[in-house]
Amino acid sequence: MPARSPIRTVISPGRYVQGPGAIARLGEFLAPIGSTPLIVADDAVWGFVGHDVISSLKAVGLPVTRETFRGVPSAKEIDRLVEVIKSARTSWSP
Repeated sequence: MPARSPIRTVISPGRYVQGPGAIARLGEFLAPIGSTPLIVADDAVWGFVGHDVISSLKAVGLPVTRETFRGVPSAKEIDRLVEVIKSARTSWSP
């Protein structure tokens, strides 16, 4: 049996949106897949996009719930965010 090469995988959402004005349209993209989004952003990112995110979510009647990302995508931070999601009762439907 020949040696196997390492395999790399990526898990991603079914839809990826980017481009000029995408943040300002965030609510439009979130509304069809859930009613209680949880926005995860560090303070620097939130400082740049927070106003547009809030305006976009409010425009489609979605609540604004933000959780601060604490800087390092570690297992500990992911576990913390999972607990936040569970307690916030956010919704998502594929």
